[in-house]
Amino acid sequence: MHADHPRPAYASGKYSSRSLTHSLGQHRKPQRNRLRLFRCRRTPVTLNNYQNFVESDNSGWKKWDVGRRYNDEPKAIQKVIESFQASKDKTPMFVVFISDGGVSENRKITQLMVDAAKLGIFWQYIGLAGRNYGILEKLDTMPGRVVDNCGFFALDDLHDMTEEQLYERLMQEFPMWILEAKREGIIR
Repeated sequence: MHADHPRPAYASGKYSSRSLTHSLGQHRKPQRNRLRLFRCRRTPVTLNNYQNFVESDNSGWKKWDVGRRYNDEPKAIQKVIESFQASKDKTPMFVVFISDGGVSENRKITQLMVDAAKLGIFWQYIGLAGRNYGILEKLDTMPGRVVDNCGFFALDDLHDMTEEQLYERLMQEFPMWILEAKREGIIR
């Protein structure tokens, strides 16, 4: 285990981006319409580079400029929104946002999700092996949004479900968002 890693469970390999990326890639069906993937770093995660990605991308996570290594969900959410707004590509965006808990910026996150509901972005929040997910647990009943633009589920261990079950959970609310967002003119 890496003692200086911000989340020892991730450094030990108990949880990895590989499992999640592999699940998404394994069950992806070829489609004419594409879905844009976004990552706040320069290098996109692909099926060709996902192994050891966190350890190797941009010289590894230890050299990433991520601040004080504490949760700052609003900052990450804002970066995704800004990237989407700055892009000329308005392809709908599916964001997988993994949290280990400790969410405390409920008002900021609420306002960002209300504002983002007008954009072609769907947010799938996953609580992984943590607690105190704050507003993330209440997203489905959050008022004031044009459409329900986010989902949340929590699990203690990625290994508690099959890849098929994980994929089903990830995609549970997305198809309904597509229909609602089209009906409201948010996406085409």
